[in-house]
Amino acid sequence: MKDFESWRKALAGRANVTLTTYPALNHLFIAGSGKSTPAEYGVPGHVAPEVIEDIAKWILGLKTEP
Repeated sequence: MKDFESWRKALAGRANVTLTTYPALNHLFIAGSGKSTPAEYGVPGHVAPEVIEDIAKWILGLKTEP
C-alpha cells in the first residue's frame, strides 16, 4: 500500500484517474489470504467478478460517440 499511496499522491486532482484496491485479492486478482508467493501461479483460480466488472466499466467508459 506504500506504493499505492505514492500513486494516489502523484495523481491527485486528475479527473480522469481512478485508483482502486482489492484488499481480499492477491496480485493475480484471485481471492487469497496471507502474503502472495510464487506458488500461487500453480494454483487454479478465477479473477474476481468485481475486477472483471470494474474493467468492463472502464472499457465501456472509453467508448467515444461517432
